[in-house]
Amino acid sequence: MNREPNRYLGLYDKPLARDWVWWLTVACIPLWVLVIMTPTEGSAEQTVGSIIFGFFFTPVLFGLPVAVVRKISRSRRAKRRSASYLGDVAAEIPGPRVVPRQTAGGEASAPSPDQPDAAQARYGYAPLNRSIDEPSFKSWTLAPSVSDLLPASVTPIGSSREISDGWNRRSESLPFPIARAARHLGSTASPLEQYSRLLDCAETTTTVTGIIAAVWLNDESLAPKDIKDLLGRYRRTGVTFGVWLPLIDRFVDMAASSTDPFARRFSSALRDGSFTAHARSILEERNRSAHGGQPRNKGDAALRLAELEPHLAGLMDSLGPLATADLLLIESSQYSRRTGHFVVRAGRMMGDHPDFRPVELEVDAPLAAETIYLATGSRFVDLTPFLVYRFCPTCRQPEVLYADRTFEASREVSLRAFASGHQTRDELLFEDFDLLVNGPSRAAEQG
Repeated sequence: MNREPNRYLGLYDKPLARDWVWWLTVACIPLWVLVIMTPTEGSAEQTVGSIIFGFFFTPVLFGLPVAVVRKISRSRRAKRRSASYLGDVAAEIPGPRVVPRQTAGGEASAPSPDQPDAAQARYGYAPLNRSIDEPSFKSWTLAPSVSDLLPASVTPIGSSREISDGWNRRSESLPFPIARAARHLGSTASPLEQYSRLLDCAETTTTVTGIIAAVWLNDESLAPKDIKDLLGRYRRTGVTFGVWLPLIDRFVDMAASSTDPFARRFSSALRDGSFTAHARSILEERNRSAHGGQPRNKGDAALRLAELEPHLAGLMDSLGPLATADLLLIESSQYSRRTGHFVVRAGRMMGDHPDFRPVELEVDAPLAAETIYLATGSRFVDLTPFLVYRFCPTCRQPEVLYADRTFEASREVSLRAFASGHQTRDELLFEDFDLLVNGPSRAAEQG
């Protein structure tokens, strides 16, 4: 067992049982007690005071001189050990030495600095007169970047590809929620942020497409069972990414033989573009991310983006017919006796600009104010209660929101903003959900 110096009171070593100073102090305590207890001439016997003085003052009276002596002696020993150690190390380190050599005449001469002696040959160090400009270390190399580690098929980070322009070109003529999500995706160059925004953009695109499909099926009184299943999901858990895909598939099947030209074109584009197949591929990645499988670094995110971007591009390319339609936010609808039509003032919700371009139309049937319609060229389709334009109390500005859940107990509808994800509730929309099945058609013929 090794001793650790100055562990107790800066004087006694550890363990105490092996420190002679400790035992000397212990031996001095009863000695002091006996000395003080022994009365001298003219002094009284003091038993308790002697014991107290012996126990508490013996370490002080005895320890002070011993502590000074021990500190001085240990300091001297430490200096001697340090000097001895440095001398041993210096003797072991190879260094240039001048070894005299015997010449032919018997005289010793110093070796040439260009000719290493035996120590140089043994230890392998360079001659003393080597150039100081000669590097004595290996050249530095930079660690490979993320771009160097990616396969050739993956677009490297910071390349010349204009991400923002690419997504904006695809979405500039699409409805506002989709175009805004695409612009948000293209506004960052970080692979990790792009990965998250791509998933959000795909969910927004699928949600808007699913809402159009659900409203059309309900207005045409087709697939009532699918609409009832959708309402059941609203009541139980709310709608998610994957809820809309069966409705979109049903719309593609039902609208193929419709008399509505827009519905036929839209269903054909969704089928030819494999919309639901692309959406399911992104949905699998979103489920993976939601269950702890997010990218751990930029390289991982870049690889996943390379796999997901073609699917998102396929989603947007399938929405070509929506570019021929208009998403309108109705501001007012007034009857004109002069023309016999209704003059409608609305905001055109196409493209990514949040300030909707004002338009004025003449239609044969009145349209509800503060309501979002899809103008297909032959009719105006009311997207309430799935898609609404409301004031968001969280961000304190109007937002495009979609219904994501209904509550029977409070008879409220939960609304979620596409852009921010903020939630709010609306009581009036609950009655609109009751009218979805077997209710009056909310599609007005366009004049």
